[in-house]
Amino acid sequence: MCPGTGRPSAVSPHVGEDDGDKLLPGEASSAHSGDVNDARRWLETYDELCRLKQKILTDLESQKVHVPPEGDAEVKDDEAMLRAEYERLLGRREFWHAEFEARQDR
Repeated sequence: MCPGTGRPSAVSPHVGEDDGDKLLPGEASSAHSGDVNDARRWLETYDELCRLKQKILTDLESQKVHVPPEGDAEVKDDEAMLRAEYERLLGRREFWHAEFEARQDR
């Protein structure tokens, strides 16, 4: 949360310290701009990224049955990485949704 605002901070709680906060180029400055159009753009961006990642996970689920047992560990590693990334993207989308709502009310 941003101190004194009751809003989520620009850094998602889903991002670990070693991820370097993993904001997209230009995102940090938009988080502080106060511009509703910036918030809308990032909400739409993260919404699309979430849809894409969800499709990849859905495709992985349907295709992993074709992988021989020797490849199970690799598939599980990929799935865990993709799920973690999807969760991170959801956190960013939640931040920008809250930011968009707050900026519309100004």
